[in-house]
Amino acid sequence: MGIANAGVCQLPDFERETRSHNANWLSAAAILLATYSEELRASLQSLMAESEKLSVAQFTGSLIDRIARFAQERPAWLNLHAASILYRRDPAARRALRSTIAHMFRTKNPSLSSGRALLAANVAPQIVKAMRTLDSESEAKAMPLIEAEFRKVLTSYLKGVLSEGKPAG
Repeated sequence: MGIANAGVCQLPDFERETRSHNANWLSAAAILLATYSEELRASLQSLMAESEKLSVAQFTGSLIDRIARFAQERPAWLNLHAASILYRRDPAARRALRSTIAHMFRTKNPSLSSGRALLAANVAPQIVKAMRTLDSESEAKAMPLIEAEFRKVLTSYLKGVLSEGKPAG
């Protein structure tokens, strides 16, 4: 009876504690991601206020700088996005952030349709996320080159998006 039965009796307690720990971690992750989403939205809304005065290259540079600085100051942000499939960010928070970005693009180019702006609002952060991922996998001396390449990619992409429907000039 002794050791073998003692282990069996303790197993349900271990499973219950593990589930409780995972639930607590997921709750903390959800709260942290919601907080980060709101902070990033606020930063991007201030960029939106400036966007009309900026060229596409300046706008793109500022967008990359804000998101890159945000990721650097909050390293858990990208880690939480890469976390297990068991956790997914609140769809409402995701939509709110993407809507803010789409609105910012439509402010810069009012002729963009809502659907096109939303598509670009989903693509642009993925480009920045890829840059941050590659940065984290690379040597420090390569980071400026990586960031320069991704700036070219995002600038080219946003020049195309933000000039759609505008007369050539």
